[in-house]
Amino acid sequence: MKVWKLSGANTLVEENEDLPVTLQEKEIKIKVTKLLLTEQDYHAYAGDIGIEYPRIPVRCAIGSIIDGYDKFGLEKNARVFLQDNQRCHTCQNCITENEDCLNLKTAGINYDGYLREFLITNYDNTFILPAQITDKEALFISPLSLCLEVVDKLEIEIGTQVLIAGANYLGILLAQILMYKKAIPILVDSSIKNLELAKQVGIYYTFLNDNNLLTNLKNISYGRLLTKSVFTNNCNLSPNFIQHLTSNGGLIVFAGFYFDEMSISIKSLHDKEITLVSIKNGSKNKENAINLLANKMIDVSLFPTLIEPIANMKEAYTYALSQLENHEVILSIIDMLK
Repeated sequence: MKVWKLSGANTLVEENEDLPVTLQEKEIKIKVTKLLLTEQDYHAYAGDIGIEYPRIPVRCAIGSIIDGYDKFGLEKNARVFLQDNQRCHTCQNCITENEDCLNLKTAGINYDGYLREFLITNYDNTFILPAQITDKEALFISPLSLCLEVVDKLEIEIGTQVLIAGANYLGILLAQILMYKKAIPILVDSSIKNLELAKQVGIYYTFLNDNNLLTNLKNISYGRLLTKSVFTNNCNLSPNFIQHLTSNGGLIVFAGFYFDEMSISIKSLHDKEITLVSIKNGSKNKENAINLLANKMIDVSLFPTLIEPIANMKEAYTYALSQLENHEVILSIIDMLK
């Protein structure tokens, strides 16, 4: 079978590998069908993340079971989402069998990802996809799971107002979950195009980062700053921006698969006694994410995505990296069947 590996920064090579002929008791064989490239994949390609080479990249993938399906009462070609996190098995929580691993491993970063034709894996490393979930929706299970983890950290109640910096795909997913939970998301961005997309999926409070922003926020928050805020990765705003809009004793969650180096005023955070939390995975929320998508509570249909054949993989990486400089995340779907 064909696999594609990063052998160094900006270097993707194609190789052939053999798979075992016989499956073990709980193993299944999967044909990888589609992959979603996120900003973490682009930075891994560029060498910005300290990965060990060679490494098969890409964390978000779906596929079809082509062998071993009968052991689990499934039909041939049953669609699955591939788990993109593994426990480290070495941290204190893993040793004591606590479900919250302190050092989760990520596919395509700490272990081989899914840019390959076929895969043999344990059945427990997959999630069966309901028929009503489209392939595009399924590829957003990991980002959606991360957003669910953010919502858990926010500890919202009905009517809680949450400021979200960044009307990118993560910000819009998060805002939709908050509305489902009957909270009130307030999206802020410096891009009119991003805010228009947010409006199209039903986000009501969307504000441009301009001279009227503070007035607009206070008009809907009864003259007060907000107590709960989220700063999404690769948004076109400064992290100092969101702390100025967060109240004393408030909470700021930094959310995303990858963050560039950035600076933030510790003095201001300390003076206001603001709590910072960072979320980069949502491994416990995959089933909840699938349930939201199956019940059509989340809309990803309008997210702009480039659908590329595997032959255009390098070009997809290069183009997306050029757009990241403008804080625009290009979500590329690699179709392995083309």
